[in-house]
Amino acid sequence: MAYQEVTKTSYGNRLGGSLKGIVSGLLFFVLATALLWWNEGRAIKTSKMLKTAATECVDVADVSAVDAALDGKLVHATALAKTDETLTDPDYGI
Repeated sequence: MAYQEVTKTSYGNRLGGSLKGIVSGLLFFVLATALLWWNEGRAIKTSKMLKTAATECVDVADVSAVDAALDGKLVHATALAKTDETLTDPDYGI
């Protein structure tokens, strides 16, 4: 023998539940739009910064000597890092 319980929801309760869903949906829509606007603004700012850095960057051919004229400027240098010492990392025991 199975037991079955029947409940009835009033029209006002159904309407209230629907309105809660509509309001929360609109709230999420506004929040998502604001977050998208903020993220796109950050992406534009980063893009502008990278373009400015690319135009102002100075390439350094010889890294063995320090050029005082480049003090405070954005520089790009490439060199081989080598040492005669044994490199260790005490935090990881390597």
